[in-house]
Amino acid sequence: MEVHTPPTPTLSAPAGIRQWLKNHPDAAWKILFALAVLLVFGRCLLAKDRLSDDVLYIGRGELLRFNWTNICYWWKTPILGLRSPLLMYSYMLDRLLWGEKLFSCGCHLQNLVWHVLCCSALYRLARMLTWRCADGSRLRLPRIYAGLMVLVWALHPQRVESVVWMAERKDGLSTFLGLWALILFIRASRREKISWGAVLLLFLSLLVKPMFATLPALAALFLLFDRQKIEWRSWIKLLLPMSLLILGYVAYPQPSGAALHTEMAKNISGLQLYQRLQISLNNYGLYFCKTFVPLNLSPLYPHYNPELDSRLPVVILAAVFALVLGLSFRREYRQMLLGAVLPGLLAFLVALLPVVGLLVSVGNTDFADRYSYFPSMFLLLLCAFLLYAWCRHKQWSRPGLPRVLLLFVVAYLILMVVITSVYMPVWLYKNENLYATVYYPLNPNPSAVKVLIGSLLWDGQDEEAVQLCREKLRENPHYARNISKSNELFRKAVQAIVLFRQQKPKQAMAISKEIFFDPEQWTLNLTNSGVPHILVVYVGEYFTDLGEDEAAAFVYECGANMYAFFDSYVTAFFRGYAAFGRKQYAQAAEHFAWAHRVCPEVEGVKQMLDLSRQWQNLLQMDSPPTRLLRQKQQQ
Repeated sequence: MEVHTPPTPTLSAPAGIRQWLKNHPDAAWKILFALAVLLVFGRCLLAKDRLSDDVLYIGRGELLRFNWTNICYWWKTPILGLRSPLLMYSYMLDRLLWGEKLFSCGCHLQNLVWHVLCCSALYRLARMLTWRCADGSRLRLPRIYAGLMVLVWALHPQRVESVVWMAERKDGLSTFLGLWALILFIRASRREKISWGAVLLLFLSLLVKPMFATLPALAALFLLFDRQKIEWRSWIKLLLPMSLLILGYVAYPQPSGAALHTEMAKNISGLQLYQRLQISLNNYGLYFCKTFVPLNLSPLYPHYNPELDSRLPVVILAAVFALVLGLSFRREYRQMLLGAVLPGLLAFLVALLPVVGLLVSVGNTDFADRYSYFPSMFLLLLCAFLLYAWCRHKQWSRPGLPRVLLLFVVAYLILMVVITSVYMPVWLYKNENLYATVYYPLNPNPSAVKVLIGSLLWDGQDEEAVQLCREKLRENPHYARNISKSNELFRKAVQAIVLFRQQKPKQAMAISKEIFFDPEQWTLNLTNSGVPHILVVYVGEYFTDLGEDEAAAFVYECGANMYAFFDSYVTAFFRGYAAFGRKQYAQAAEHFAWAHRVCPEVEGVKQMLDLSRQWQNLLQMDSPPTRLLRQKQQQ
């Protein structure tokens, strides 16, 4: 008798995918993160405009070639006062993989990749933490709560700046390394072991951005959150390696180290402390409130002005802390609030400490939406745990409450996506970014105003530049001293340039001399507006036409000093002209050769390089004319 065995059922493709996702729920969430980020931010892959700081990071293509010379150069060369070699190596990788034509697309793609990896790390951190309830029980955040929390963070409008702006890759890269350092630390601390992997990742994150300089303090707060008690011997043992690394990083001599320490001492002095506290409290309130209600997003640092800024964010943040501390007097809430809620709020404050403006001024002011990239995670984690704990407490009396709250979170997430989509063009196109920065805030950032004025001057729109200078670059008593001085010199520079173009050189030179003999002339280029460049060229050519080569060299040297902090190419260009005017042709050739290596497409630099080498070779010849020329040069 023949026995027939039924065929083995096979899963269709969709059913197989569903089964795989069911068997691997964490991987399913991570795939969802990647798809959501690509769907919302994916159009940045087609954006080619370079905004503001992009010129400093990726504007010199020759310095991004993958070779040993450039690797050493970026290891020892700071950008905007910070050493970020690991960040620059990532741009070099983009240049290697994508070439010049697809370089912008490759940069945006890598930004998206780091953002997705940060989502994955945040999800892992949320799933490994446990929450102690008022009754002493411990809860682990379910996948649906952790996943929605990560999506809210990933698609929040404040993420646009960090994800879309090519120069701000350092947010995603440093946060990924810092988050994994925190994850490895928590995992090892539960076994009472030191995680050297966490120390290594912390060191790597510092090579991108010093945002995680407060990681030892954050790790201590997580120990309190996890253990609900303080164990001094254990904590010192676990935190000592990371603390020593941070102390070494701070103590290591850097080019901007002396200036940094001077600024910190000035800011915490009696004269500056009250103003810095005002700025810091205002920024803390803004970061807290914008995490939940992202209104009035600022394309670039808006300056703090107590006459214009609302006190409401500070009041709300203070009220939250007062509520937590007030309820902690009730015995049934004390352990949960002091051991779980308060550490989460303090972690938010500690994570913001490097950029909130208390110790040092960040950029040319103290607030930027992108600085919430890492600190906002702690607020959203805290909210997810509070929401889940409350649902667990109420679900027996109201079974449908968790679903209603999750629907509310989904609706909130959709609202965040809509705001993000509307806000994105500001960071996709240069003109939209510049005009939104200048004309949107009540108190616009003076650096953006200067960039727009410089653009108008380069295009020959002198009247529009003067009008914008008069309307938007006004005095503000709440600006820092260096910014106020920069604004003053900038207004004089614009006036001098316009006078040169109106064929009034004597009036223009009278104003220019005030600038170049000012002991604080270096503050003129607190932004890469190009205006100092135009003025230096006008004044240098004026002295050259009069045959006053030494005066022209002095002006070019002043121009090099103005750009020394921002643009090494322009610095080398002006130093070359200064050396050429002083007939130091060997030094001039060195400077022009470096500038030509960075920007080989600039024909004028190549011509000056050839001319310097010709004069250098001529001086090396032994003939009566060259001997006479050498004697004059020595004199």
